[in-house]
Amino acid sequence: MPNIQKLSSGFIYKEDFDTDNVMWQYFPNDNTLHDRQLNSITLKGGHGKIKMLTNTPDKNFVMQCKIKHTPLSINSFAGVVLLSDKDNYVECQSFDGGTDVEVFYSYIKVIKNEINYFFYASIDSITWELVGSTEYGDCNMIGFFFDSDVEDNFIIEDIVFYKSPI
Repeated sequence: MPNIQKLSSGFIYKEDFDTDNVMWQYFPNDNTLHDRQLNSITLKGGHGKIKMLTNTPDKNFVMQCKIKHTPLSINSFAGVVLLSDKDNYVECQSFDGGTDVEVFYSYIKVIKNEINYFFYASIDSITWELVGSTEYGDCNMIGFFFDSDVEDNFIIEDIVFYKSPI
């Protein structure tokens, strides 16, 4: 059974991966490409692009997650994805190599306000940096992507959906 908590304090739900959950869909649908363990999901690299998606909440929301990904190749990418169909999507990567110092983010936050999406990233979940934004009116699904040409891992933990960014 899905483990969803609905609280009056602003939570919509929280995923702790304690049990298999039917709310998440995997593309491709191949059980060998992901593994649930120790309250997390590991997506396995070296097999092309993998997506783990759920339906986007109907109203404004904040989705915050804790992730672990240290690329073992310059062709290893992971992060959060918004999707309307297989050819129309927006990604927020967990790695920023565009600066003088490589940054590996451990936390990503997505804030939806009407048709606007704001992406924040953090190393410690205390200091957040706005890393992108977009208008995206047709977003049907939200989740994670992992694309790597080597056998490395992308670990997803502590996903929480809130009603508002406050």
